[in-house]
Amino acid sequence: MTLQASVRNLGLALLPAGVEVGFFVRKAGVETLLAQAKTDAPLFPGQVKVLEYVAQAADAVTLKDAFFARILVDPQNLTFHECREDNNTSPDVLANCQSVQ
Repeated sequence: MTLQASVRNLGLALLPAGVEVGFFVRKAGVETLLAQAKTDAPLFPGQVKVLEYVAQAADAVTLKDAFFARILVDPQNLTFHECREDNNTSPDVLANCQSVQ
């Protein structure tokens, strides 16, 4: 299973490289961090970078689990300024199984 998160710069300033995203699974209301990924280049206003994580057997995830992504911000080491902090977490999504032909 491949998890994808789109990091989109909705601001007016350059977003520096190194924005960290956490990939989470939610089971019975409990959030578990599966992995982290970082953007590798700056994002200009309006640009998007898709980050991916391929779930491992050790993650013990199923197709019935809910997944989400969140920008991980260390308040002690801010690397960028943001005007809105209410758009850093994606909604929960379920796996989308597509047959391979």
